[in-house]
Amino acid sequence: MRLPAWYGVAVAILLFAQWGVFLATGNVPELEDATREIAFHMSAEFVMALVLLTGSIAILRRKAWGTFVYLVGAGMVVYSVINSPGYFAESGDWALVAMFMVLLVLTVCAVALVVRQLLRLR
Repeated sequence: MRLPAWYGVAVAILLFAQWGVFLATGNVPELEDATREIAFHMSAEFVMALVLLTGSIAILRRKAWGTFVYLVGAGMVVYSVINSPGYFAESGDWALVAMFMVLLVLTVCAVALVVRQLLRLR
């Protein structure tokens, strides 16, 4: 389960970095006209990254509860990468839409590896 765990660490760190860059460069126009909406969205994304990071690190440290937390975080990622591309599709940014689809496939594969390992342990 190390590969899915490292994938989770990478996704979480990249998510924090992405929002850091967006905020630092002023690339979040919703901060001016949809403040509450973007605040809830960003909160959900930070919680998602934190849950995924926590579960990933717990798996790497061989904590029994890590798999459950990881799967919750990965489920949050699946929801997010299905929901979030709509914003970018609306603005015609198809490269980012494609990136989200790649993340969807990779996340589903990571979950499949974790579930496969769980089934082997039974």
